[in-house]
Amino acid sequence: MLLNSLFFIFAFLPVVLLIYYLLPAAGRNLFLVAASLVFYAWGDPVYLVLLIFSAVFHYIMGLQIQNAVQDKRHRKMDLIFAAAVDGKQPSAYTDRCQRAGASHWAVILYV
Repeated sequence: MLLNSLFFIFAFLPVVLLIYYLLPAAGRNLFLVAASLVFYAWGDPVYLVLLIFSAVFHYIMGLQIQNAVQDKRHRKMDLIFAAAVDGKQPSAYTDRCQRAGASHWAVILYV
């Protein structure tokens, strides 16, 4: 399923939005995660396991970085490890670094 397909625009998206707004606020995020997994699995379910692993891994690494508030070196090492396991740079830094002409790793190492 593509974002510009008729099925997505006229079936999947309206159903997801309807259910999202009918759910209580506490269950909305979990529903969006489930709907996102259905969306990605629709195209190629082989990559669903990789997507789930990546999301869980980065969530755990984010918690670990958050809990290491006092130890700046430990936070930096966790960030470098998470970026290395992911195999790509964090997208939030990608555009900013390219406009500034800086290396992605230089931004990560500076944090």
